[in-house]
Amino acid sequence: MKGQVGLRGSHRTYAGAVLKPRAQEGYIDAARHIDSPRLRRVVPYTKRLWAHQFWITEPSAFDPEFVGWIGESFDVGEGRHLHKPIRSLNRHTERLG
Repeated sequence: MKGQVGLRGSHRTYAGAVLKPRAQEGYIDAARHIDSPRLRRVVPYTKRLWAHQFWITEPSAFDPEFVGWIGESFDVGEGRHLHKPIRSLNRHTERLG
């Protein structure tokens, strides 16, 4: 399988990925710089946003931490970063544990 997918909230596109046979390569936008060796590159995107590039080769990489990042990114897609601080990472991962 190979293809592209973009995730869009009510305000903006907040994540995207290229689906490849052996890996998923993509990005998430977040209102903070996420410092993790799991992210290949992190660059400022706007005054309030950081773009985070990822490369995933194992399904186990989609763990609660990564899902939390997607949740933070969803908040960006909904425009919540413009009006108030992004909610806690735990809000997105507590349902998984």
